[in-house]
Amino acid sequence: MFTPEMAQRALTLSEAVAQRAQVVLEQSFRLDFQPVYDLHSARAQRVEALLRGFTPLGQTLRPRALLRVAEATGRMPEVTHWVLEHALAEAAAWRREGHLVPVSVNLGCSELALTSSVAVLARSLDRAGLPGQALVVELNRDSSAPDLAEVESARSRLREHKIALVLENADTDWSMADLHSLSPDEVTLSQSSLASDGAATTVGSALVDAATDLGARVTAKHLDTDALLRRAVRLGCAGGQGSLLAPECEPGLLEWRTPHLTSRDGRARPLTGRGAVDTFHTCTPTFSYAERAFAETRRSRDPSSPLGPGGFSRPRSHFDAAEES
Repeated sequence: MFTPEMAQRALTLSEAVAQRAQVVLEQSFRLDFQPVYDLHSARAQRVEALLRGFTPLGQTLRPRALLRVAEATGRMPEVTHWVLEHALAEAAAWRREGHLVPVSVNLGCSELALTSSVAVLARSLDRAGLPGQALVVELNRDSSAPDLAEVESARSRLREHKIALVLENADTDWSMADLHSLSPDEVTLSQSSLASDGAATTVGSALVDAATDLGARVTAKHLDTDALLRRAVRLGCAGGQGSLLAPECEPGLLEWRTPHLTSRDGRARPLTGRGAVDTFHTCTPTFSYAERAFAETRRSRDPSSPLGPGGFSRPRSHFDAAEES
């Protein structure tokens, strides 16, 4: 039965879709970044670029909502171009400062399978003055996924340009056959494989073994608690990403320290200098540079002391000496 409330809900939904379409049309975007760490060395392996959109009222839109509208309106190539240009510009700036850490962008299967997709990636790298190793493609299996043979062809072209490939959520979205056919450089695990029950652990362990046999790294995503990080280490994951290690942040909040990278956020508890394995060792004190650095921002600055990274009141040598001690 029709009711006036149903009409109001339909109107509200229509307005929401129109707002999202306006965001895509006007490219009211921002890129946040989140590092992916090696859990044994605590070094940043890459930094993932995460698309965010903003409505005129200041509401933040997550990628899923944006990409649905972009696909429906035929503006996905424009969105991809925007993400590539801005992500690679940041990666180029990192390299000029001596940080040779690649940036990763997310693509759907249907987009990567297009004949021109890899050529577009290569041209974007050329414009940014970057080698192929500076870019990593994180491949998501979308609902309109094409024939896998087309994706395999794109995978071969990526290899020619030395662009690495990551299969996102390999435990839930991809089969073992896909893993063997595409032979990615890395696969990621969702939180479901880090659950405490035995079945989830069995699936995650099998995937880690299969990926390792193929020479692919395994990264556990959404590591938001100590328990999840412990399970990822026990499972044999080589990499990790999540708010426990470093939250999503704007590029200006990335705190570069060779060879470590963290974010200037007191909520994050970075790994020790030797990685997650030692972080949880009973004899190893946890090194928390971010907490110490965050505390520094709360102190009144000594005018005679030069500014450190991120405008801290102590020079970089102060933190390096503290870490060494």
